[in-house]
Amino acid sequence: MFSYQQQTQQIHLSKTIPSEIKNYTSVFYFYYSKNINEIIEAMPDFKESISYLSAFDKPEPDKIECVATVLLGAWYSIDTSEVSVSELLHKAQTTQPSYIRLFSSDIELDTGMRSILDRIPRFQ
Repeated sequence: MFSYQQQTQQIHLSKTIPSEIKNYTSVFYFYYSKNINEIIEAMPDFKESISYLSAFDKPEPDKIECVATVLLGAWYSIDTSEVSVSELLHKAQTTQPSYIRLFSSDIELDTGMRSILDRIPRFQ
């Protein structure tokens, strides 16, 4: 799906990850387009992730687009230098509460995800 140049760039960037963050960092090519629908359709993993964040069990394409747009808007409108994922989701939920899935604070993380997060210094 990706061009040789994009794959080469991804490999190069993977090799230049600073050692301090190498254990919990990866590089992947993120498709660029001015049209959010093109990005969603070009990147199945992104589409699946956005669908999961939707308040709907099997969201239609317009709902997936809305969730992606709301998340990007929240990201754009917040100070991203010191924001947690939960703060970003809260901002998105405040903006469009009927489209973004609600997450309880006592949710149990997948053990693989917990392992990754536990390796990040000073991460809470």
